[in-house]
Amino acid sequence: IILNKVKNLAFPWERYQVSQAEQNYAGMLTSLSSMDQIVRQMFIGILIISVFVLSLILWFWMQGRIQETGILLSLGFSKGNILAQYLSEVAIVFSFALMLSLPVSLQISEKLAQTVVKQAQAKTEAAQNQELGGLSMGSDANSSVASQTLEHLDVHIQKEDFIEVIAMGHVIILLSVGSASGYLLRMKPKEILSKMS
Repeated sequence: IILNKVKNLAFPWERYQVSQAEQNYAGMLTSLSSMDQIVRQMFIGILIISVFVLSLILWFWMQGRIQETGILLSLGFSKGNILAQYLSEVAIVFSFALMLSLPVSLQISEKLAQTVVKQAQAKTEAAQNQELGGLSMGSDANSSVASQTLEHLDVHIQKEDFIEVIAMGHVIILLSVGSASGYLLRMKPKEILSKMS
């Protein structure tokens, strides 16, 4: 696809030859693929752990607010209003936490990226060694390029990444508050008030 797009450019192609050379960058491609897999696994793991930890914290927080919830329900506040209040409180805390985390997030991301690059390099080198069956690669230019792996990764937090973090944070908040307050909001005010005594 890319090769066709390049050939369609207004350029004197009779003097040049364009060819596909992905085998020359096999090490780099394997390294990037490994890194993508590592980052994806880390992301899923962090997401699951975040929801679990936040749900646990909010569950204890809800236990301390049983009386307040019971009183609000008996005064006629709807369960939706109470849930919205809980969501608002957690969203405010999330906003402050996000603002405090921004200055250090780039430094942590840079160190994490270098760790991931090293892991991807190790996986790629192991795969190449296994493929060669203990033999070494030649010393020509093609072999040198084919054995090259990703060595460094520059981390930049884009506006889209920031928006994605905010969206994921809200998803985590919704899941956590929903799971932590669900059992409490299913009860009737009488049941909640009787649990308090």
